[in-house]
Amino acid sequence: MTDTDLLRAVHGVLLAAFDGTDVPAWIRDAEGLGGVCLFGTNTPDAASTARLVADLRAAHPDVVVTLDEEGGDVTRIEAATGSALPGASAFGTVGDVDLTRRAGRALGDLLRACDIDLTLAPVVDVASDPDNVVLGSRAIGSEPDVVARHGAALLAGLHEAGVGGCAKHAPGHGDTAVDSHLGVPVLDVDLATLQARDLAPFRALADAGVDAIMLAHLVVPALGDGLTSLQPATTRLLREAGFTGAVLTDALDMGAVLERTGDIGEAAVQALLAGADLLCLGSPAHVDEGTFRHVVATLAAAVESGRLPRERLTEAATRVARLRRRHEGPVPTLDGALAALAEVGAEAARRASEARGDVTLRPGDGLLDLRFRAAYAASSTHDVAPRVLTERLGLVAGEPAGRRLAVLTKDRSPEVAELLARRPDAVVVHVGFPTAAPEAANRVLVHGAGRASAEEAARRCAPREDWRDLVGLQAPTEERNPRSLELDTLDSAGVVATVLAEDATVAAAVAAQADALARLVDAGVAALAAGGRVHYVGAGTSGRLGALDAAELLPTYGVGTEGFVAHLAGGPAAMLRAVEGAEDDTEAGAAAVAGVGPRDLVVGVAASGRTPFVGGALAAARAAGAATGLISNNPHATLAAEVDVAVLLDTGPEVVTGSTRMKAGTATKMAINAFSTAVMVRLGKTYGNLMVDVAPTNDKLRARCVRMLVQATGAEVADAAAALAEAGDIRTALVMLAADAPLGVAREAVAAHPPDPARVGDPGGLRTAIAAARAGA
Repeated sequence: MTDTDLLRAVHGVLLAAFDGTDVPAWIRDAEGLGGVCLFGTNTPDAASTARLVADLRAAHPDVVVTLDEEGGDVTRIEAATGSALPGASAFGTVGDVDLTRRAGRALGDLLRACDIDLTLAPVVDVASDPDNVVLGSRAIGSEPDVVARHGAALLAGLHEAGVGGCAKHAPGHGDTAVDSHLGVPVLDVDLATLQARDLAPFRALADAGVDAIMLAHLVVPALGDGLTSLQPATTRLLREAGFTGAVLTDALDMGAVLERTGDIGEAAVQALLAGADLLCLGSPAHVDEGTFRHVVATLAAAVESGRLPRERLTEAATRVARLRRRHEGPVPTLDGALAALAEVGAEAARRASEARGDVTLRPGDGLLDLRFRAAYAASSTHDVAPRVLTERLGLVAGEPAGRRLAVLTKDRSPEVAELLARRPDAVVVHVGFPTAAPEAANRVLVHGAGRASAEEAARRCAPREDWRDLVGLQAPTEERNPRSLELDTLDSAGVVATVLAEDATVAAAVAAQADALARLVDAGVAALAAGGRVHYVGAGTSGRLGALDAAELLPTYGVGTEGFVAHLAGGPAAMLRAVEGAEDDTEAGAAAVAGVGPRDLVVGVAASGRTPFVGGALAAARAAGAATGLISNNPHATLAAEVDVAVLLDTGPEVVTGSTRMKAGTATKMAINAFSTAVMVRLGKTYGNLMVDVAPTNDKLRARCVRMLVQATGAEVADAAAALAEAGDIRTALVMLAADAPLGVAREAVAAHPPDPARVGDPGGLRTAIAAARAGA
């Protein structure tokens, strides 16, 4: 092995880190570099992260790119804003493995959009000690089977997105009292307990195909006196359990490692000899170019002296290479991935949160942060929760005289107990592991201090609108219909006749808003043409109609969630069963549209025109610079003044008073149909009145595609079917048949004249393409 070969082999087992958003020269020059771990200084936002990863891959096409993206308190891509996911304990508390899987998929989509190979998650330490200072809400739960189920579910979601996962921190950090960043934790249990409790989730994750397992820096006397990351016993237990993937070390710059070895280079040698495959050197705050070169030199010297077998480097590099995931399929958009993550995160935070007593807080009330210090893994997001609570609720830092007091806690402490003894009326907002919450009469549990958890706490503590104020709501749908006052005295035919007579008035109510609908269509076309999305936001019947429309656009026009997305109060479960109180949740509405930006259009759908969930979403959308619209059945809609375009469908009183699933729902469906159809036509999704971007995913749709080609060109069925099979899409097949052109000419003509809403008279470009193909043929 030449010196160059040796350096490449040594580089191949190192997980390096650096500061900033530009790849430094020493990283570019490290031939054969195994991996790079990104930290908060590298990832100010998702777009910057994606650009940095692209630069890394330009320098090292085979490098493994990873980061600590757990959600909750530990995030890198969302470090500036706080994670859109609550802490892992939220998922263990809810107990819905499908929710956990969906969260993993949403997280994976964001990582995939940034071209990340591997996230250092899930955390599958069993939280046996509720006062554990390292884990808190990062832990899924205190029962091994719960941790195993949800860890595997999150991993499954990551894999669906094409991203790898790394289970941590083996053999288990859940029953320790010292942070390994600072000292040496001790897990003092017998081997039987270690196997049955702490290692059980790691075995389950190995069976589930986890890509990597990270070793903790702690001492387990039952395994020996050394650190578990620097002695072979831990890795041997993992291999005996059937794990064949890569073993990673936790950061080698931690206090526990340096206390035992005195030198990071020596620690690297010991870790490889103990069976580790990829060495995480640590944070760029402590590990720089000089440290990197020192580790490289130490490892090379160990190989040359015979202390470290060269075969160990080769074996490790083979496992590291398997971490480089080769993604397949379309890449999610960053905006779409962020929005989807925010939606599932808000749902998880809401379902996991718990409140007792009177937790109402008002502007001017005080806020004391008694968490005292940030966990090292989460230090960059420590200020998120106080910031969200002060902004959302108008709280002020400190303990103002004569005002209520909120107390932010992560664990039990004498200081918290003393304050609660003095202020028993205080509202405790607990962001740590649930069982570590202090006893308090007024308390909210929210599983982490990231954005999702903080916004859920703000939602729980916000003053509620008094239902009495709604008794006099000015809305035609809440008035009694004079034509159905005696409805209950009619027979079946009479009831049906009354309902249908009222329904006959709906079309006129929609037609009266044609101009407003056209303006909303223009806003939708502008959003999609600019690369943004249309977001429907609603509750109950109104929200379901938006969700239905968004779902139908994929098979009809080939437009999925990259174009239209629906946010339903109460989450996807509310599509089939009403979720009580969800429509009154202003903060959940705001969270639902987290990630929207100036290119998007957010359309509130609310029969009453005042739904808090919709109002929260529209306010958040405006603050983000997005265009906004409203579809309502109340000409006095209070939200109308808050949007760019309001479509107010005055359908009058319902046959059954207040039952907006009737005329109001019919009118809303008509208006939404007109809106989305007009947007699709303007974007060139039709040729005449034929859909030309249908996805032929079943026999009915395949037949429709052939039939449309016959109708558009007059071709025989067999010729239309053959053209479709040859071209692979309706547009090219249509040009082939209409222009009597070969495939190559037709494909070139279609590519040269793509859809363009600014092309008056031919937004789809097909008329122009047919003319060009005829000339070219």
